[in-house]
Amino acid sequence: MFSAKPPVAGKLTRAGVPENKRTYSSVYNNDKIGTGHARSTINSAQGWSAKTNKAGEWIQLDLGEPRLVGGTVIQPRGKNYQYVTAYTVSTSLDGKTWKAVPGEYEGHATELKEARFSDGSLVNAQYVRLIVKSWKGHVSLRADVLVAL
Repeated sequence: MFSAKPPVAGKLTRAGVPENKRTYSSVYNNDKIGTGHARSTINSAQGWSAKTNKAGEWIQLDLGEPRLVGGTVIQPRGKNYQYVTAYTVSTSLDGKTWKAVPGEYEGHATELKEARFSDGSLVNAQYVRLIVKSWKGHVSLRADVLVAL
C-alpha cells in the first residue's frame, strides 16, 4: 500500500493576509474588524485583543484560495507587552471542517516569532486558525501565515 508523504516546506514567505480577510472568536470592546482591537496584521497599530482572557480564543485568516501553508508568524501587541505565549494551529479548505496541525507554538514578549509546522510539512489550506493556549497580560497578538512560493 502506497502512502503519500506531504511535501516538505522549503522557502516560505508571509501571505500578507489583509484585515478584511480575518475573523476572531471575540474582540475586546466589540470593535469592528479593521478598528481598535480588531487590527491584527503584522506591525498594525494595535493588535487583536480577545474580549476575554481564556484558552480557546482564536484568530482566523482566509488566504482567499487554497495555498500550501508551512507555518505562522505572530507578534506581540506592542508596548503593552500583552502577548500570546503558546498556541496551536488548525487548517481548513472550506472554513467548516478543521484539522489540527501537529505541535504547539510559542510567542515572544518583544519580537516577531516565526513558527514552521513542527514536522516541516506543508498543508493545503485556505483558512488558518491560531488557537490560544496561554498568554501574558491579555490575549493579544498580530499574525500572518507562512506560505510556499
